[in-house]
Amino acid sequence: MTIPSNITKEHIEQALEKIDEIGIENVRPATKFEVLHNDKRYPPKEVLRFANEIANGNELNNFSGGDESNNFLIDREFTIVLKDTDQIIGKNYTKNKSVNRELMIGRGNIFHSRNEADWAFDFTYNLVTELGIEGPGDERLSVTYRKGRKSIHINFCSWLVLGFSHNKQGTEVRLPFTETSELDGYEIDYNFKKMGMTKKVNCYVLPLSDVQSLSKTLEENYKETLQYIVELFENQKRSPYRHHNHDQLEEAIFNNEMRKEIFMNGFEIGDAVEEDEDVQYFWLTANPSIWDVSKIKNGEAVFYTAYNEKGNKRRIFHAFESAQPKDKIIFYESTPRREIVAIGEVVEGLHKEEHEGFPELVDGVSFRYIRDVKPISWSQVIEVDELKNANPIKNGAQGSLFELTKEEYETILALEEPEEQEISTRDEGLKKIDFNTPIEIRGLHFEDKQLIMNQAQTALKNGKNIILTGPPGTGKSKLAKEICRSFEVDYQMTTATSDWSTYETIGGYRPEADGTLSFKPGLFLSCFKNSNTYKQQNEWLIIDEMNRADIDKAFGSLFSALTGDSISLPFTAESGKQVIVRPQKDNMTFPKNDYEYIIPNDWRLIGTMNTFDKASLYEMSYAFMRRFAFIPVGVPKVISDELVESYLTQWGIEQHSYIRPLTQTWKLINEKRQIGPAIVEDIAKYTVEDGDFTSAIILYVMPQFEGLMDHEIIEFVNKMGELTEIDKERLHNFAVDFFQIKE
Repeated sequence: MTIPSNITKEHIEQALEKIDEIGIENVRPATKFEVLHNDKRYPPKEVLRFANEIANGNELNNFSGGDESNNFLIDREFTIVLKDTDQIIGKNYTKNKSVNRELMIGRGNIFHSRNEADWAFDFTYNLVTELGIEGPGDERLSVTYRKGRKSIHINFCSWLVLGFSHNKQGTEVRLPFTETSELDGYEIDYNFKKMGMTKKVNCYVLPLSDVQSLSKTLEENYKETLQYIVELFENQKRSPYRHHNHDQLEEAIFNNEMRKEIFMNGFEIGDAVEEDEDVQYFWLTANPSIWDVSKIKNGEAVFYTAYNEKGNKRRIFHAFESAQPKDKIIFYESTPRREIVAIGEVVEGLHKEEHEGFPELVDGVSFRYIRDVKPISWSQVIEVDELKNANPIKNGAQGSLFELTKEEYETILALEEPEEQEISTRDEGLKKIDFNTPIEIRGLHFEDKQLIMNQAQTALKNGKNIILTGPPGTGKSKLAKEICRSFEVDYQMTTATSDWSTYETIGGYRPEADGTLSFKPGLFLSCFKNSNTYKQQNEWLIIDEMNRADIDKAFGSLFSALTGDSISLPFTAESGKQVIVRPQKDNMTFPKNDYEYIIPNDWRLIGTMNTFDKASLYEMSYAFMRRFAFIPVGVPKVISDELVESYLTQWGIEQHSYIRPLTQTWKLINEKRQIGPAIVEDIAKYTVEDGDFTSAIILYVMPQFEGLMDHEIIEFVNKMGELTEIDKERLHNFAVDFFQIKE
């Protein structure tokens, strides 16, 4: 039975008077909620039962309590509170609570009363103002909710400057003070530490009532301590806890309407920090020549072996032994990037799995990517005093997995620059790319470096997409990423395959869980529109090994779009409209829908091609080739010890003991098939310790000789066998077996 809508506020007031007459003890007691009226408390369902008798002359039975009764009373201007508390609730309280919301006021919550909560947020506002925070969105501020501890933390840069926590005896407050005898009777939660400190600052735990009545000397101490903290972190632009920031709580500090909302109805806890004091922290070095973080963003767990391919334990093996699920990881990409690029977590500690290059199961750790980090350079990290003794810094990041302390982990992430807000007259605020920005190539060495940069810049500036061509290992893929980095553009990177069609590149119908088909964009279209929000975006596309694909078949009608024509695809979006791809026009607005894909004027495609497979290159149609500028990236014309030494410096292995054999090896390889320095880098890194050139040649060079005549391969083996570092018999036996050479 529903509550009759003809019950008015006057009927309810008469019902309250009736309950007063017969005595509150003589009606059914409240279970969870109470009507608060003139400082008296009444059970909501009983109030409505009596009000219905007055309004309609009959008894009201079998109606819902909870939200139904409470909403009815709130609509008629009555106040509902949680039983035995002063916590005022709003409409749909029970429903909201069931969708992962957390209360702030009342029994078992952070604050015991509305007055306490109001005072606490006023105090917080005054605090952040002292710190120079003028409103929500300042990257130095983070407001986090610790669900397990029922506490709110206000962090400025790397330090906690205010905390409110639930306690049965009353709300606890955590505050930083410069050490003073006046606080000797209070608990010290921890000592603040930072290089260069001239004062001793502690985090003290005080009852809220004591903070409300701080002495004048403690107030002055607190304000002076805050200013000292501002000075200590004057060069830090972002709190490492910002990615846990709770937007509602942050907004409530500055906005009274939001404050009222969360006081009455609670707040969503999707961003709550689940604390685990056993979490460990690690630094993982990724060698981009083997793998990089861009290849693990699909959410899958990635297995990292604790042994190298020679069967030796990796450096600092105990880090692998101690890693456990949920431990936090910083991903660092070594030469040429030398930057921290992402964070992730351990999925499974040391365990055995099959892995390419190992004949048997091998021990390792599985981890996954969580989010990108705005790149933090190696030079930034090593300049921070607090990180001088961190394991990866002491070891020059030469290794794989390093243990970090929580403080080191947070200090590193605090170096992440906040994203600058782009102000643009164009819809969605897309950043306009300045093609006059000089291209900077870091960690790569080319004989014609300036020529290559000039050619790339001129082509891109003139609206051309580019293809970097050359032998394997010349650095084409790394160069493509360096070009994107120079222009500060987001990009996707993929490797072409012979199976590619327009389904992979443009998109097509894919089955949903319910058996229906829906259009899903492919690689190209996903560069232009976020598939979840439909917002316009401009992500450049890097296609590695383009000549692996049947280009005309894979690109299809995209040819027309690349030359400025609009095309209609034979697909229907979920909205029921035909999918359209068209170029950007001047002063146009970007539609926020699921069927129009706009190619920004400054979007570019960068491809790479190996010139070994010349047949594929010549099979490309003229229609395809005229849409691109082809930029050659060749191997050095003169290979010398001095050239090899310069590369070793770039690769961070200056102390290599086998420079002459490296030079001779590179020359001999190039007599049969030209290779770039990337493959030589693999050889150098493999041989740096024991000079096992035979294994290095087998692993990295011999597969490149596929397609050579048998006598050419044997000739190469014989010449290599003249080097003292080569086991000629082992190399010969491998070549005969691998290439099935008949002797």
